Amino acid sequence: MSKRIAIVTRQMIMGGVERALIAMLEGMVACQLDVTLYVQFPGGALMDQVPPQVKVQVLAPVTWRDGLTQPRWGVEKAVAAARLLGGKGPYTQQCRWSASLLRPVEAWYDIAIAYHAPNTVPAYFVAQRMQAGEKVLWLHGDLDTNSGDDPALMACHARYDRIYGVSRQVVDSFVRRHPHLAPRAQVFYNFVDVQGLRRRAEEGPALPPGAHAHTLLTIARLTPQKGLPMAVECCKRLVEQGLDVVWYVCGEGEQRGELERQIAALGLTRRFILLGNVDNPLHYLRQCTLYVQPSYTEGYCTTTNEARLLGCPVVTTQVSGAQEQFVSGETGWIVPIDVDELTRQVAWCLRHPQACQAVRRRLAQLAQQDEQQGMAVLKEWAKDG
Repeated sequence: MSKRIAIVTRQMIMGGVERALIAMLEGMVACQLDVTLYVQFPGGALMDQVPPQVKVQVLAPVTWRDGLTQPRWGVEKAVAAARLLGGKGPYTQQCRWSASLLRPVEAWYDIAIAYHAPNTVPAYFVAQRMQAGEKVLWLHGDLDTNSGDDPALMACHARYDRIYGVSRQVVDSFVRRHPHLAPRAQVFYNFVDVQGLRRRAEEGPALPPGAHAHTLLTIARLTPQKGLPMAVECCKRLVEQGLDVVWYVCGEGEQRGELERQIAALGLTRRFILLGNVDNPLHYLRQCTLYVQPSYTEGYCTTTNEARLLGCPVVTTQVSGAQEQFVSGETGWIVPIDVDELTRQVAWCLRHPQACQAVRRRLAQLAQQDEQQGMAVLKEWAKDG
């Protein structure tokens, strides 16, 4: 009998966490695991990419009928709703209360996985409202920038049997706050289907035609942590230095209006172009001069990893996972989170195309993403089932 796996995440939006989850789901299906994906919110641009063998369920709210048959659920919901209506409390507490509004999953699973940042609803939900032989916290963000010192969050994390972090920095940040949980924590890099990645890169659309000498690319949600206002400022400075660039951004998000105003104010409407969500932007990585990731925070950036695997030169800020993906100056460039440093490095790369070509050659020669770790764990789960 196949081992039953439940995975809880927020929503299948167009994001790096979700693309990594799709690759892991495909690996689970290949290992013939019985998988159910629970989402906090329905829909999302990547929902149609969930393998058809995976059962998908939307987490349901506690109803008044539930409150009659399960009074504890009703009380928890009432308390949580009152606190949320008060509108106060840090983000992690709001997530804890929001989890209490959702109906517990009564089915039993061999393994239940919370797959998101350490302080979001999935982390609280799996810890408090699911039944499983083993509970796994799959961290896509460090605790330094995700409420790691909150006592309720620390108590939540202690309820997990195993903790996977998507980079060494993510695991280290967890262990600093939970030294007693160190034996449960280990690095587990995001799943990547390398052959599928290359195939999709050949099949994707082409970048819009243009006559610019240099094409820069960023694939990211338009949210504050991705650092896109810094990218716009960097683009302005590159143009002022006489570099003929066009910078494309694939993604959507809450900052679109702010970015559009900044782009217009700096006279960059033909230089910095927001393409919105693109179903398959991987072919763009084959075409661009340079991939740039100006983030303030990451767990283990999926898009820089995809660029690396496709042989595209990358300039990234110093975020979690960057040093595990690149040797700066050899297989890419890592810079401090600063617009001056970002501009300096991007300009240097554009003025030294031979250095970018050398990086392309080194990336092509490197052993590709090691998928053995992830598949070994999935095969172990399948074997034990």
